[in-house]
Amino acid sequence: MVKEGVEDWESEYEYPSDPFWEIERSQIHLHGVLGEGQFGRVMLASYAAAPVAVKMLKEGHTDSDVVDLVKEMEIMKAVGTHPNVINLLGVCTRPAGKPLYLVVEYAKLRNLKDYLQSHRPARTGKKRLEDQVREIHT
Repeated sequence: MVKEGVEDWESEYEYPSDPFWEIERSQIHLHGVLGEGQFGRVMLASYAAAPVAVKMLKEGHTDSDVVDLVKEMEIMKAVGTHPNVINLLGVCTRPAGKPLYLVVEYAKLRNLKDYLQSHRPARTGKKRLEDQVREIHT
């Protein structure tokens, strides 16, 4: 269940529509918050029975925040699909008066920083453990 206030607010903006990228809003099922920033929120959602992430603005955003999210959407459309980036799957720009959703691939490891930290080689002091083992055996 989605917490109150996540998608129930009305938007005063009308967003550029692109039939190629448009996803029917009713096909997106929001589940919970993955993360929040100063003006935006990322939700865990499902689309076509697959986990996805949905980027959106929080209530109380500025006009500049809207412009930034629309620019991000247009950049992601232009980049297209690439194996080394989180790809845009589609957008929800309709109906008018509803928040803009950017539907992107879900990254199960959440973010690059956490992934790199969890895969960092073990260290003891200034030398890595494997370096110390190698020194012992040489």
